[in-house]
Amino acid sequence: MPFFLIYLFMKLDKVICLLKEIESYQEQAYIVGGYVRDWIRGIPTEDIDICTSMTPVQLKQHFQVKRENYGSSFIQYQGSLFEVTTFRKEQGSNDHRHPLEVSYTDVLREDLKRRDFRMNTLCMNSNKEVIDLLHGKEDILEKKIVCVGDPRVRLEEDALRILRAIRFATVLDFTIDPKLSQAMVEKKTLLNSISYERKRKELDLIFSTDPEKGRTLLIEHQLLDCLELTKLKEVTLCSEPICIWYQLDVENKYPFTRKEKKLFSVFRKYEGKEIDVDTLYRFDRFTLSCLAELHAIPKDQVFKQKQSLPIQTRKDIQITSQELLQYVPSHMLSRVYEALEHAILERQIKNNHQEIIEWVKKL
Repeated sequence: MPFFLIYLFMKLDKVICLLKEIESYQEQAYIVGGYVRDWIRGIPTEDIDICTSMTPVQLKQHFQVKRENYGSSFIQYQGSLFEVTTFRKEQGSNDHRHPLEVSYTDVLREDLKRRDFRMNTLCMNSNKEVIDLLHGKEDILEKKIVCVGDPRVRLEEDALRILRAIRFATVLDFTIDPKLSQAMVEKKTLLNSISYERKRKELDLIFSTDPEKGRTLLIEHQLLDCLELTKLKEVTLCSEPICIWYQLDVENKYPFTRKEKKLFSVFRKYEGKEIDVDTLYRFDRFTLSCLAELHAIPKDQVFKQKQSLPIQTRKDIQITSQELLQYVPSHMLSRVYEALEHAILERQIKNNHQEIIEWVKKL
């Protein structure tokens, strides 16, 4: 059995032990959401969420709680960290993202009714039995995404659910329920209240899974304007999301890391230029993979060309810096190295110790 599957079974065993221990205090506890959904689909996953009737105060009394966050307790248990959320009811929203009012409950159904889609309301008890109170299993078998309750109300509560619906449809290859789809179009402007960071996280998952289907769904639901992604219709779809983001030209709106911005600079510099030997030598496989996609060149072809270079790094050159200093002054060493790299890459000389020495002497 692959190590990853062994790890997943071990993690599930720990969770089951945790559920049983919570139950020993006469409280309820279940695995809930994505793990159970994927269990039904026969897909292993390590993302396990736990819900319980035990309050955060009670959890602290019985378990090692490392930190708390909006009713969720992060418990250290048998060497692993688990997020355990207390059953709760939510009401209203002041920013179309967070509830106005939150209250704890000991009724599982009440907790499930606050969740986004019925397929994410499935639970598993400590006997590994699936509990389906809101017809989530039916949706999974029919491969459709249906809102819990009135979709307009649920999107008003949390506008990010608009993008989550498209993300799930893309990642799981599900269809979106017509009522939810209509509500997504009607409530699309609510996305303006969601941070660019949260929107980018969802869009990254959409672009990295099935960008063609994701783009189609975003266009069908008229979301390009409110997401400020008007160029999405024309971009060349790539397997690397960062290549799509580059073409969208939203660097001054959406958040990007320093490393990603550096990549954008590289993409701009090489736009319309061929990938020559110096480019192959200079950049790593990921950057070359992106450049290949943006230039519509097969990646395998680019990787093969890079592999065929006479040197991959400066360390491959068959002469040491100490030896070079016998022939060139120290302040010229870096420039000589650059010239030497270029000469070897262009196959003007071979990467041979004696030949390099002769070349340096002539230089």
